[in-house]
Amino acid sequence: MTISKIKRIIRRENWTQAEVAKKLGISQGHLSKVLRSKSTPRPELQAKIDRLLETYGGRISPGELASRVEQAALKSSHFRAMIEAALKIVK
Repeated sequence: MTISKIKRIIRRENWTQAEVAKKLGISQGHLSKVLRSKSTPRPELQAKIDRLLETYGGRISPGELASRVEQAALKSSHFRAMIEAALKIVK
């Protein structure tokens, strides 16, 4: 469901409804109605929501990413070496 995905992204990215509404070009009040299923987005707004979901829907939060990398590094010495090499490059 689109609404649950938006709510999940809002929580994960630690955004306020006002921040998301600004990204979508609507008022916070209108976004609130959409999230409570009190208003159905018009096609233009739905397209903006779809783009937001495409951009942020597959992203992993920084904390979750760090946790996954740490677990993978503990399981694989080759992965750990690759991460250490990558960190040297970005320093």
